[in-house]
Amino acid sequence: MNTTSLLLVIMLVLVVSCTSTPTPIPIPPHQGCDVSITFDNEPLGSQVKVGNGSSFQTDGVPIIAKAFTWSSGTPTTGGYAEIQNTGKAGGQGQEVFINNVNLLFSFGAGRALKSLKMIYFKSGGNLNLRINDQFEYKIDDFVTINASNIGGVMVNVQSLGAGKGEIDFEGPMTIIPDTDGQIEIGGQELWFDNICGVYQ
Repeated sequence: MNTTSLLLVIMLVLVVSCTSTPTPIPIPPHQGCDVSITFDNEPLGSQVKVGNGSSFQTDGVPIIAKAFTWSSGTPTTGGYAEIQNTGKAGGQGQEVFINNVNLLFSFGAGRALKSLKMIYFKSGGNLNLRINDQFEYKIDDFVTINASNIGGVMVNVQSLGAGKGEIDFEGPMTIIPDTDGQIEIGGQELWFDNICGVYQ
């Protein structure tokens, strides 16, 4: 190989190295949690659906599938949630994929949460959120409810770009009326991981 060819090869390697997309570093679980949900102890590929009595029992917290409401106001019970390992939410290990379904998190009867945070990736569709006695279903994206008060709870959202972000709920979250859970959240194409709860 002559000198000119060698220089061309070196320049090509440098161009490829500079333009290649770096691999994102997974976000580790939050610290200082009373309860931490990472979905890593659930069988990969396991699902829950509305009405069949199934639920995730991940990290000691029952998570039950509930009907999802489209932005038109029409509810559906045809969705499901599935344990995946795609890394789309940005965490380490497994995560939960939510497809036209809500998930009700039950942290214990009579127990209230002081705060709750999680990382997410939203690909499309509307979102549902039920806190205390307030239900919102016309949410286009979590960033649109940043600095909002929903059900007496402050919602703070930090966008991490490309559909990813971290959502932080600050305020007392008690048992939702007619349920046994403290928060219900859902979407059409939504991934969650690294859920951190702090009790009152």
